[in-house]
Amino acid sequence: MTVYLVRHGETVANRAGRWLGHSDSPLTDRGVAQSLAFAEELAGLLPDRAAVELQCSPLARARRTAGLIADRLALDPGQCRISPLLAEHAFGRWEGLTEAEIEARFPGAQAERHRAHWTYVVPGGESYEQVFRRACRWIDTPRSSPVTVAVTHAKTSRTLRGAYLGLDPASILAFKHPQDRVFALRDGEIATILCPVPDDGPLGTGPSPADHAHGDQTRMNTSGSANSALVSTLTRVIDVS
Repeated sequence: MTVYLVRHGETVANRAGRWLGHSDSPLTDRGVAQSLAFAEELAGLLPDRAAVELQCSPLARARRTAGLIADRLALDPGQCRISPLLAEHAFGRWEGLTEAEIEARFPGAQAERHRAHWTYVVPGGESYEQVFRRACRWIDTPRSSPVTVAVTHAKTSRTLRGAYLGLDPASILAFKHPQDRVFALRDGEIATILCPVPDDGPLGTGPSPADHAHGDQTRMNTSGSANSALVSTLTRVIDVS
């Protein structure tokens, strides 16, 4: 059984540095280009489309990304399974705000959250611990297809990988999921499949602030397709991107 974890493409809110959670924001042109890059890479990896199940978060940004992947893989978008377990970490009253705006409206709350990063429940939202419980339920769900492509979100991807590897909270919180890669979960290990989009993008859009903030500090390129490099990470190696 193999799971390919895909984070949705960049959104307008991502570019502006706004916390989304269960709120939504449309993909930017760059986000569409990223989604097409994911789709192209998966198309090369998955010649037997009959063996593939597509699942995604119910949020529109993930569904848009999943739709672009379905088109490239010639899958019926109507067969995409919507799983609430793949939804992003809910940020309640913080949603739609930048970090500066959160600090202005809720002074000291972000510092309090960082002191109890795993268990802190954002007002009206969730804690990482609660998201992790959802992730465990999704990982433990029996699958009828040998391959699942799951379109999700940055923080949910973090907990899904941690649940799969059986990691402790500190290790899970060290994970990142930049929008230039797909993670393959197979045989108790995780591999990173790079799916880069040129900085100027096909439509003249540059990289988002998040691209720089989550840049890969230890990228290792090994043999792979023309569109990506495959980086194998053993069971308890932390992705420090």
